[in-house]
Amino acid sequence: FIYTVNETKGTASLKCPIPSKKGNLTSITVPATITYKTGKPEAKVIAIASSAFSCEYNLTTANLTNASNLETIGENAFHCCKKLGAVTIPANVTRITEYAFEQCESLSSVTFKTTKLTAIEERMFSCCKKLSSITIPSSVTVIGYRAFENCSALTSITIPSAVTTIGNGAFLDCSALKSVKFASTTAAINFAGTTFSGCTALSSVVCGSGTAFSLPSGVTAIPSYMFFDCKALTTVNIPAKVKTIGNRAFQNCDKLTAINVNSSNTAYASESGVLYTKDHKTLIHYPAAKTATSFKAHKYTKQIAEYAFQKATNLESVDFSDTSGMSIANNNFSEGTPNITALTIPASENKSTNGANVLKKYKSIFRKTKLATLNGSTLVNVSSNASAAPTFHSTIAAAMYDEFTSFDSEVFMDKYLDAYVIFAVKDAYSRFGKSIDPNANISSLSPLEKAYAIFKWVGDGRKYDGEDTDNPKNHCDASIFLHRKYDAADKKYYFYSVCDGFARAYNLIMNAAGLECYYIDNNLNHAFNCVKIGSHYYIADVTNNIFFKDSAHYINDFAEFSTPDKWSICSKKNGLNYKRHTDPTATINLKNELKYQFCDLNNDTHADNEDHALLQFYLVKQTTLTSAQSKMADINGDGAINYKDAAALRWYVEAYKGNSKTYYRMGDLDCNGKVEQADYQLLYDYIYNGTGFNLRQTELADLNNDGKITSADLTKLTALKKYKLGDVNRDGKVNATDKDLI
Repeated sequence: FIYTVNETKGTASLKCPIPSKKGNLTSITVPATITYKTGKPEAKVIAIASSAFSCEYNLTTANLTNASNLETIGENAFHCCKKLGAVTIPANVTRITEYAFEQCESLSSVTFKTTKLTAIEERMFSCCKKLSSITIPSSVTVIGYRAFENCSALTSITIPSAVTTIGNGAFLDCSALKSVKFASTTAAINFAGTTFSGCTALSSVVCGSGTAFSLPSGVTAIPSYMFFDCKALTTVNIPAKVKTIGNRAFQNCDKLTAINVNSSNTAYASESGVLYTKDHKTLIHYPAAKTATSFKAHKYTKQIAEYAFQKATNLESVDFSDTSGMSIANNNFSEGTPNITALTIPASENKSTNGANVLKKYKSIFRKTKLATLNGSTLVNVSSNASAAPTFHSTIAAAMYDEFTSFDSEVFMDKYLDAYVIFAVKDAYSRFGKSIDPNANISSLSPLEKAYAIFKWVGDGRKYDGEDTDNPKNHCDASIFLHRKYDAADKKYYFYSVCDGFARAYNLIMNAAGLECYYIDNNLNHAFNCVKIGSHYYIADVTNNIFFKDSAHYINDFAEFSTPDKWSICSKKNGLNYKRHTDPTATINLKNELKYQFCDLNNDTHADNEDHALLQFYLVKQTTLTSAQSKMADINGDGAINYKDAAALRWYVEAYKGNSKTYYRMGDLDCNGKVEQADYQLLYDYIYNGTGFNLRQTELADLNNDGKITSADLTKLTALKKYKLGDVNRDGKVNATDKDLI
């Protein structure tokens, strides 16, 4: 060792190991005296200097018992000696300075021979995770800041009667600490905040021989967070002299059933285990495990403190009807009170003119519980059979248009949205279900017809909020259902949103309809949807009236939306309430899956009359389709390829795409609406006499769809000529089946 010596006093302080030993020590013995110079008397070793053995990671044994003259162990002296197993403190030690044994992770026991030590100083044993046993000397008066913080193996502690001060976080996060015992002669102790915070196993706090929770009678203050997260505490008894109870002192005490206050206390009172100020004007804490399912506030109560009702999981109804002018902290119902279904407020507040104030005052109850009724009436009114849109309780109905942003994705809003999307499905089918096929039966629309009806519903009667794109109301699930604004030019109200709101709404309603749909975020300030119809995925973009496109054409039309490599299916972190969404069971490769242009059977990059002619020709059994074309040909996604697909394709090309209303049949080379001898002659001359075809004739002449015009097509055309007018399916009969096909 290297020492510093005071020759005048004949004392020495152990400064550190010699450099060659530093880091290699496994065992040390500190002597009582040292010989430092020939002919001089020995010097008493009275101190171990600051950081003397700090970070001696291999040190397992520190023998201090021979150091009978030792008085001081300096700051950080054994800090971070991670293998040090046990320590005995000699009798003459008067001070162990802060951090002395911090992070000695293997330190399992400490034995004090001294009766002169007056303080367990700041972080002295902090993070000694295996420290399971320690007896604090009777001479100690102060337990310092975080002295035993995170001593996660410590199960019990006895506080000597001389202790007058316990510092902030002294036993913070001692997760195994079950019992704390104060001496019966303890007069008073000054506690600092978080003293026992995080002692999740703490169930017994007693003074003297008591068995029920009891602090020393002289205690005058319980500071903020003192018992925070003490999940095993069941009952707390507040002594008569306590004048101050700090904020959140008993928060997260999940098993706490009652807080009882000594009847002689002049500052606080308890009523059925609920902690109030003496005058009942402030409700401080409602025990989390109190078994009552209902609570009625005292008529004198004017304020409910922050987090007062947190984790009151048994509560199902709260009644504030007797109160007057009461204020509620924003987050007193913010966590763990999910089962509250009924709220009763003073009659004077329960008026439609006061809706905004009700939503603001009882905000945390509306937001964080299963609230279903307000003053005995249903909070969200849902019509039978989804025949009308849901409505809110009359008190809050009008105010919701201004206040709803704060309530998005909360339980009562979930009920409203769940009901609204079901209504939207029914209303969309009723209003727009025949957009594709006027003869469609509304009760049995195809997936395509449903998807388009919902697409129209989301965009109809709603406006893009270009003047306030960053408004949170435009970026939540309830956006197009509740964001109402007045249009001065039209002198009427519209429901406003932006791409985010439109995409969310389409996603919600499509999933309510049982259709596979996803919300897509392209990371470039735009949102749209991915929809599966039949075997393929398509892009639907309500904002830009796109129904349906492949990724290549979408990018071509909207270059600013970048590439599919940057597109992603929105997850919960992006703000959507996924319980109302189809969560993909497998990752969809958007770049690969969104490669199809809707109805483009001949793969010429656009849907047009030629695709319609190809499908018609397939339906009358005059050509075959490739595997890819067969998947594409089920245009309405009902699992079959039939005349309904031809009707849907005709609608898409004509009504949606705005193409010519003239549809040509395969083989009708002169485009006169009939397949006859003139067409045969045109094809014969093209094949054998070298005459030319225009582009349309070239497309209509490849009757067998093999990409070439040969005698095989001439044979197909000859077969077409055999059949009677009206024999659409070429079965030799003209009957009802042909009528259906037509």
